[in-house]
Amino acid sequence: MASIERVSEMCQAARAGSIPTIIRPETCAHHLFNRYLDAGADGLIVPHVDTAAVAMGIVESVRSIRYKDHETKLVIVMIESVAALDNLDALLGVEGVDVFFIGPDDLSRSMGFPGQVMHPKVQEVIYDTVRRIREAGRIPGTLVTEATVAKLVACGVRFLYEHLNNFARTGVKAFRAEVSRAEELR
Repeated sequence: MASIERVSEMCQAARAGSIPTIIRPETCAHHLFNRYLDAGADGLIVPHVDTAAVAMGIVESVRSIRYKDHETKLVIVMIESVAALDNLDALLGVEGVDVFFIGPDDLSRSMGFPGQVMHPKVQEVIYDTVRRIREAGRIPGTLVTEATVAKLVACGVRFLYEHLNNFARTGVKAFRAEVSRAEELR
């Protein structure tokens, strides 16, 4: 976990490169939202949001902390459990939530398939949840990989997240391929 000073430095560095910053607090807590938003975060991606009441509390926290510019702050709630799926219709009714992010790993665990995000039942639930979010006129998000991104975008996912290590590995692989092609042309 990064210190608040480190988060502030990362936000400053990202801002210098015109990159928005979204911080994932380790838990759903007003005091953490306050610290991260004051450190310069452009938004929050809050884990384990299972009920509309919790989602509304997050929205209210952001609005009270950033009362002058809350509309410029992105509020993302993470749908990561069977309980959240059971409450999805109510969650989708919470105004002020910008993105409903499906967390496939925790969701697979909650469904009884730990570490099996590609299990057919988990995939079915993910795609059905994306459909329900879209039908409600809201924005779905989820973890993507090079292998899954095209299908997820095609079904309506608009907020994409890829782990930095995987993203960098893909970039390095493409870079090496270009170097190899260049060496062949010599």
